[in-house]
Amino acid sequence: DALIAQWQGLLPGFDATQHLITNIVVEGAGNDAVARSHVRASHWIDARFWTVGASYLHRLVRTPEGWRVSAIAIRRLYEEGDRAVLTVATDRVSAAAK
Repeated sequence: DALIAQWQGLLPGFDATQHLITNIVVEGAGNDAVARSHVRASHWIDARFWTVGASYLHRLVRTPEGWRVSAIAIRRLYEEGDRAVLTVATDRVSAAAK
């Protein structure tokens, strides 16, 4: 829930984003599973951009409604571009909420 709230306060502030997720591997037994993947996430505001490469680890649990994510771990591997666009995006979301 905290991660979703963080993303809701950030992602709408970008002009565009693109998240490419690859190499997805899911392993599990019974009602629990782990999904591992790689992501390259790019974020733009005007001509400025920030791209981050990371690995995801999702812990999954089977519920009566289907599989749900119970935890996410993100390990940043590299960054390119202007990280300051994160602050600009957050400021845009805050200003729009007023």
